[in-house]
Amino acid sequence: MARSPYLDQSRLLTFFNTPLVIRVFRFPIIRWVLDIIVFVISRRYKAKVLPTPTESRLESTLNMVVRDVVKDLGYVGAMVATREADDSLPVRAYYVDPDVMTQEEIENWERRISKIVFKKVGLKAPIARSYLKNKRFKNNLSVRAIMSEGGPRIITHHELFSLFTPVVPSILRGLIRGLQKNKLGVSQVAAVPFFLEGKSRDSNSVVGNLFVLARNEISGDSKKRLEAFGRMAAIAIENERRLQQENRLNGQVQALQSTIFKIQTCLKNEQAIQDILDDIVIGVVKNLGYVGAMVAIREDDTLPVKAYFVDPNVITEQDIKKWERSLSQIVGTDIGLKAPIARTYLHDDRFKNNLSFRAVMAEGGPIEVPDKDLCSLFVPVVPESLRPVIRRIQEILDINQVIAVPFFLEEEKGSSTQVIGNLFVVSREVSFSQKEIKILKTFAQQAAIGIHNAQLYHDVQSLRHNLEIAYGEEKKWREEIQALQHDIAIAYQKERYRREAAEKIAQIADKFSNIRHNLRGELVKLQILADEALEENAQTPLPDLVQENLKEITDIVEVTLDLVKSLKEEDITLDLAKSLENPSHLVNFEEKDIREYIIEARAKSPRLSERPNIEVVLDLFDEELLVRSIGDLTEVFTILLNNAVDAMGENGKIVISDYLDGEKWVVISVSDTGPGVPQEYRKKIFEDKFSTKGAGGFGYGLFYARTALTWMNGEIWLAEENGSKSGATFLVKLPIANSN
Repeated sequence: MARSPYLDQSRLLTFFNTPLVIRVFRFPIIRWVLDIIVFVISRRYKAKVLPTPTESRLESTLNMVVRDVVKDLGYVGAMVATREADDSLPVRAYYVDPDVMTQEEIENWERRISKIVFKKVGLKAPIARSYLKNKRFKNNLSVRAIMSEGGPRIITHHELFSLFTPVVPSILRGLIRGLQKNKLGVSQVAAVPFFLEGKSRDSNSVVGNLFVLARNEISGDSKKRLEAFGRMAAIAIENERRLQQENRLNGQVQALQSTIFKIQTCLKNEQAIQDILDDIVIGVVKNLGYVGAMVAIREDDTLPVKAYFVDPNVITEQDIKKWERSLSQIVGTDIGLKAPIARTYLHDDRFKNNLSFRAVMAEGGPIEVPDKDLCSLFVPVVPESLRPVIRRIQEILDINQVIAVPFFLEEEKGSSTQVIGNLFVVSREVSFSQKEIKILKTFAQQAAIGIHNAQLYHDVQSLRHNLEIAYGEEKKWREEIQALQHDIAIAYQKERYRREAAEKIAQIADKFSNIRHNLRGELVKLQILADEALEENAQTPLPDLVQENLKEITDIVEVTLDLVKSLKEEDITLDLAKSLENPSHLVNFEEKDIREYIIEARAKSPRLSERPNIEVVLDLFDEELLVRSIGDLTEVFTILLNNAVDAMGENGKIVISDYLDGEKWVVISVSDTGPGVPQEYRKKIFEDKFSTKGAGGFGYGLFYARTALTWMNGEIWLAEENGSKSGATFLVKLPIANSN
């Protein structure tokens, strides 16, 4: 069973709930001291009670009634007080025979008495007001007429002062008595409670009081005539109030429409639910005219207060905070309308008398529950011994009713009702009418829909946010997978290319071996034929020219055989083929300055040595720049230099430059002033067996260069054509040695 953790925290709170303390606080002297303290602290709140709105049409009717009483029945003066929802009796109309006292003289007397008592005194509201529930007014003639034993009745008194106690202090009784005798000539004052026709004669059915000032004693017939005038006033009051109430309720409903629309559409952010709750309580107070309102929202099996609003004309937020601090100090724990302790536990028996609990947990389902005791909202948080303080505050603020209206979502047939929360309304009215309750229930249900929509929206937003996070993660994983797939595809492509290149180079090496073997055989045959010819020449001399040619052939064959013998199977072509077929077989990467490879290639190129008119310009970094490579890198640049020389002929210029591509790569540019590469050949120049040199080319050089650079994790490509510049530019990209 869920229990409130807050009720178990304070020993002082437990102390205030003990039977002994409760009995002590019930002693008259203690109760009297508490009343005095609360009254002194709260005096200023009394002045903040909203005055009843001006009722011009009603007052016009009441003015006519008092005027007729004076003129038709011959009284000195007459007044009418109407009974209000807070059980007060403000004077709405009065009339004094102008031959006895003019209106100007009445106002002079009001100002004179006001100066004496240091507060404004007058015959009409809001000053001239009696309170049925306030003990200070028990001797007031108006209160005595309504609250007399046996029910309301006409009461007479010989002193005019009985109408003004306790507003006018007793010290001025003599002044009022002199005014009554010398100026007005009044010998008797009567208070006549009036009812609606057909209403039972009890204090609750009294509509107001009619007061008359008589020169002589009022007879029985006169009392009946006064009662008739009272009934006229009652009818006028009731008709006007019914019309006003109808207009007020209709206006309230219209005023609530915008609030309801705002509640149902308030989905803007995570603060939306709190905004809705604030709109609810503010709308109830401002649009429906109640003293205050609170909303509690269900969380599991608890109902914590989430929002409240009190009419600032009744009590300010600052004053509420002061009361909360005062009660917190008394009970030893944090007391407040929205404090953690302001929470009802639905499965804790200690809360069974709490108004919120009773409304939600009622048999047969949630139902609205009214109560006259404001303490019902705070059971059992505020100890019983301190509840008189709450009741005194209730009296000061003229609060007569509080109601809890549960709001919930309508479930499908056969399922339980889903309670969203409770709406609490505090009123000065003696009771809530059925129409008011209907409006509150409708408003609460609209609030339930708005809160539910906001919760759904919040849940959807949270889900959307989580989905966006998940989508972002999934997108990131997908991109990483795509990158990995790309790397795998490149690696697979490189591996495939490496295998194909290995096969082609092996084929080339095999063909070269066969060519070498066949060439050697043919050379041997040629040498044998040359030797035989020379031997026959010894027997039969040949012409000198033939002998010289045979001698030259013999020398060439000997040189060629020596060259063929020098070409062994461990040459660079076979080494590269073996390394491509088995990557772990050969490769020893070395780190070397890029300039050394280029200088070695320039010195090694046979084409450059044959054509001294071709200029080679080196535009390279002055500082050492190491690259990772294998020994074939010199051969790559040699191939590029030879191709450039072949393209230019006897004259031309080759420029070799380099630049950095980021922090990990260096790019070497080899440009010539030849005719360039025709467009139809640009995509084929790196293919095996493709050559632009006709019968003089094997189509092996650039294929070999790309194969070697790929194995070194490098690249080679032909730059785009430049319309303003002739020639071709090849770019070689290599990894810098100190990069990963």
